[in-house]
Amino acid sequence: MSKPKIIVFTTAFDPFIGGAETAVKEIVKRLNDRFDFCIITHRMTRQVLKVDHFGNIPIYRLGFGTKFDRLFLFPFLAFWKGLTVSVKTSEPTILWGIMVSYASIGAFLVKLIRPALPFILTIQEGDSESHLRFSKLGATGLWWWLMLKRVTVATAISTYLKAYIRHRGYQGKVFIIPNGVDIEKFAHRTAQSTQDAGKIIITTSRLVHKNAVDVLIKAIAEVKKTIPDVQCLIAGDGPERKALEQLVSRNDLQGTIKFLGSVRHENLPELLHQATLFVRPSRSEGLGVSFIEALAAGLPIIGTPVGGIPDIIIDKKTGLFAQPDNPADLAEKIKLLLHDKELAHAMRESGHQLVAEKFSWDSIAELYEPVFKGTKKKLKLTIATPLFPPTIGGPALYAHKLSEGLRSVGATVSVVSFDAFLRFPSGIRHVLYGVSLVPKIFSCDVVLCLDTFGVGVPALVLSRLFRKPLVLRFEGDFLWEHFVERTRQDITLKNFYTSLPKLNFKERIIFSMTKWVIANATCVAFSSQWRKDIASLFVTRGTVLIANVYPFKAETIQENRKQIVVWAGRFLYLKNLYRLIQAFEKVQTDSFELHLVGSGPELASLTRFVRENKYTNVKFIDSVSYTELQKKIRESAFFVLPSLSDVAPNVIAQSCMAKTPFIMTQESGYAESLGKYGLLVDPLDENDLVEKIGLLMDKTKRAEFQKKLDAFGGREWETVVGEWKKILTSVSYKSF
Repeated sequence: MSKPKIIVFTTAFDPFIGGAETAVKEIVKRLNDRFDFCIITHRMTRQVLKVDHFGNIPIYRLGFGTKFDRLFLFPFLAFWKGLTVSVKTSEPTILWGIMVSYASIGAFLVKLIRPALPFILTIQEGDSESHLRFSKLGATGLWWWLMLKRVTVATAISTYLKAYIRHRGYQGKVFIIPNGVDIEKFAHRTAQSTQDAGKIIITTSRLVHKNAVDVLIKAIAEVKKTIPDVQCLIAGDGPERKALEQLVSRNDLQGTIKFLGSVRHENLPELLHQATLFVRPSRSEGLGVSFIEALAAGLPIIGTPVGGIPDIIIDKKTGLFAQPDNPADLAEKIKLLLHDKELAHAMRESGHQLVAEKFSWDSIAELYEPVFKGTKKKLKLTIATPLFPPTIGGPALYAHKLSEGLRSVGATVSVVSFDAFLRFPSGIRHVLYGVSLVPKIFSCDVVLCLDTFGVGVPALVLSRLFRKPLVLRFEGDFLWEHFVERTRQDITLKNFYTSLPKLNFKERIIFSMTKWVIANATCVAFSSQWRKDIASLFVTRGTVLIANVYPFKAETIQENRKQIVVWAGRFLYLKNLYRLIQAFEKVQTDSFELHLVGSGPELASLTRFVRENKYTNVKFIDSVSYTELQKKIRESAFFVLPSLSDVAPNVIAQSCMAKTPFIMTQESGYAESLGKYGLLVDPLDENDLVEKIGLLMDKTKRAEFQKKLDAFGGREWETVVGEWKKILTSVSYKSF
């Protein structure tokens, strides 16, 4: 099978390696089996071959090996070579420019001649905005303006650079794809490692104004006053070296600061392992690969909150921020990490986790694949959902937000909702729903199904008929819910499938059809490992984890909260409300009220239960809007959700955002992501529930849990939509 041709335009390439060139090298190496790459670059010196290969990827080095031809001739040579290659190939061709550079000018000129060719531009610039606008007598700013008008898709290595190109007027699609690091290479340890005992500061950077090595030197002079045996290694070279050496002499730091000059990249891990702390007080930065490399090498890091660095440093977690151009503040941060071994160790651990999750070259290369393929065709998607607004419910909201998000990133989305057919008798409604799906599935690339039974069965039948891949989001569980509501047995979702109870005829049919849908889906998506583990007994195809959405920024703690314990949701037996009411009555002292907010089939029975037992401090409140519920949660002492099982309860995320302490069932997918902010309870153990409620009735204990919620983060729709787009695009090209 033929592969799309990708012509890479990069001003430098191996053996002349910087951050951008390393990215190209690592990405093309990993995607070479899926795309036909060729690399056009400048012949930096006459000692390198004009035509070379990186594996089986051809490298065309153009020019005479002089700075003059790089500035004035190379862009036109790159244009001609790129045009020649694109004309000769019969395969779909993509132009990929690395930075707004001399090489990318060549790609831009090819785009002018062949406007149908997709042009991807990767933004990696780390210079200040004034430099990007006005350097080279304004020519740099002009090329930015011209190039962004012709770009099909842009990638940016940081949130800052994405915002920057938006600021420069680019309105097309932008994907944030950072640069990465060879984790195994940098994580290797030797006996020479002195991180735990030494006082060696290291910086690896070009000696240019933006990297602020002068600020580091001044900070070291301050540090030396209280830590006389501190040492500093400066790895790198550049036009400011002489001035920096003079600064070292003026501060009498010749025995403290050592200039290492240029260091080969393969020798960098060994050098980092000799240090205690990495510091770069940048004045501007596109992302800062050196920070990522230092984290991978196990070093705590100090940077400044400029450019793309905040994508790497979470202050006091993965690193420390120092104020830009403030040697005194930087000195204080250095002394803090040299003295506080526990803090330094915690930062090393958090940094290692961040690098593993976000900056491995394998995962970064996979992010580029849908970018390259996305230029070939627009993803056409059919979402089959049980509910959709104006119907209220979690699945309705998820389908609405996801469809909007996918459209915003360029997909064509059709939504077919089952609730539109609920007015018809059972059986007929399923047939009518299937008929409505036919034209949508026939013309789409991928089917995304948000239900395993009522929606899942007709969706799978049609996806197999029309040979379209089906991605299933396995979230709620209709079979378990039906069984619990019918039998009123106290059984968790996990125990239900571990020891499957006796099912009636209808439930056996549901179980068989659910297993059939799951077994034949191209890919099954789960919101948590907990949910995935429960389904592992009958999930046999490819699986992915796409965690749920919950608000990112926590609110300010509201003082003078009311003595109210709040629960909210749909009144169902599986919500475990009888046990909650009994536990509350055992522990409450007439100073607290339990407010149950919502509606549902169990309301009448619960009201009777409360009345017959004369529980005067339990109040039922009708369903309220999201905004009203958030206000009530914010005003309450704490929230409690002891459901027999609850896959991904949005009300817990609301509690986190409101900084309201909470008790949540341990039988939940959120236990693994949000449980650390609150108390987990065994839903079948009333005594455990009594103990946890009593604990949070103590004002001091509540304050402790409110403090924990200061660290609450989250996941926004933009992140989740990006993950779905990646999976759906991959599935549209290949099966799992």
